[in-house]
Amino acid sequence: MKAEIQKNTDLHTGEKFTDLLTGNQRQIHAYIISLVGNFNDSEDILQETTKEMWQKFEDYKLGTNFLAWGKKIAYYKVLEYRNRNKRKKFVFDDYILQQISKESVSELKDANSYTMFLEDCLKKLRDADLNLVKSLYVEQKTVKDLCASLNRSHQSIYRSLGRILNLLRQCILRASMRAGNE
Repeated sequence: MKAEIQKNTDLHTGEKFTDLLTGNQRQIHAYIISLVGNFNDSEDILQETTKEMWQKFEDYKLGTNFLAWGKKIAYYKVLEYRNRNKRKKFVFDDYILQQISKESVSELKDANSYTMFLEDCLKKLRDADLNLVKSLYVEQKTVKDLCASLNRSHQSIYRSLGRILNLLRQCILRASMRAGNE
């Protein structure tokens, strides 16, 4: 078996998984939030996703895109969640969910362009929104810390984050469509 497709069965598997997950967990969580539109539900789905990623980690091929692999598992966990909670009103129907997922996968193929798009879109955010994003993703403050420093509730912070992530996603999609038409 070639080294690059070797199964992850050595003694350092837990450490490798932890390193990869730590570097990608926020992006996977943001992806789940974009699919379900509800932070509380997204946390439950993230836990289920992380558990399944760990259970299937021996099948992950080292050197391949861990984020794409994690998002694929997350997508199926979102579908399972939706099937279990059919009575609940969802922000997106199944077709839209598939489209968002497809867009996310295609985004991974051209990460450099999307990074540029993201940088441009971040510049368009209101100062308060940009500061919230920077606090979480650059300074890596916790939501609990933000609640205390901003005197806002968890729910208020999560609603703002959902709105901001949606704005960024829409801005990036518009920018990528413009780039595709040029």
